Amino acid sequence: MNLTPVANSELSVGRPLPWDLFDQLQQPIRPRGAVIDTAEELNSLLKEPLFRLLEEPVPAAIPVPTPGATDQQVRFADMQLRVGDRMQFQPPPKVGVERSIVRVIGYVEDLTLMVTAPKSGQWQAPLMEGDEVVLRIFGGQSAYGFTSHVDRIIKLPFDYLHLEFPKRITGRLIRKSRRIKTNLPVSASGIQRTPGAGTITATISNISATGAEIHADASLGEIGDSFSLSFRIKVHGIETALTPHAEIRSLKQEGDSKTTRYGVEFKMLQTSEALTLQSWIYQEIIEHPDSLI
Repeated sequence: MNLTPVANSELSVGRPLPWDLFDQLQQPIRPRGAVIDTAEELNSLLKEPLFRLLEEPVPAAIPVPTPGATDQQVRFADMQLRVGDRMQFQPPPKVGVERSIVRVIGYVEDLTLMVTAPKSGQWQAPLMEGDEVVLRIFGGQSAYGFTSHVDRIIKLPFDYLHLEFPKRITGRLIRKSRRIKTNLPVSASGIQRTPGAGTITATISNISATGAEIHADASLGEIGDSFSLSFRIKVHGIETALTPHAEIRSLKQEGDSKTTRYGVEFKMLQTSEALTLQSWIYQEIIEHPDSLI
């Protein structure tokens, strides 16, 4: 269990707790949503160190289908939801403005959608049954969004939610090769024009499922040359090494510096690697929407 200290200033009389409270032995002492009724109760709590679960970074809003010419109403089945899929969960304004990530547990057609309980972070109030929420997901080559209501909050055998089965889902097609900004270390080897160069360390500044822009201080070749790349990405906590071949499609010197920007196209990318790369890009779109280009 990963815990982080709770500052005295984070607790106040009359305000629902936005997270579960634990003591220094990692034992729960107050549940999320509990209210500290009096100053005496608060002072008593503050006599010992207090802790809460260390939350994962909470993503900002992702670009969501909003009414427009490129949007269309879709069926629930079009999202092709699977158990374990990640969805962005937006609470009602009275609860908080921070978004969280939940996972699909299952659903019953036209009855309920079940998801894991969102991590409340710094929400100002606990989520309640009846609250209207917004959920968003990327699936395949489309982005989907819909509103729902919290039907039931379940605590046992673990925290999860029954949501109203979505009645209206909006979908938007995203381009096949969605490109995102990144700062990903990469190694290049097998440089055609400098066979003895060995491995060159560079940086991927943006990437799509079909290619990337690489910033390198050493020469990687000229347009039409190819070489091997090696970099690592982490999809849902699992780190994977990718080793595509790359062919230079463009290059540009960065002013007076030694750095050159290379636009490369991925070649000989294994099917499993391509799927992993695409999944990672969708994950980054959800968790870091500002990375979109």
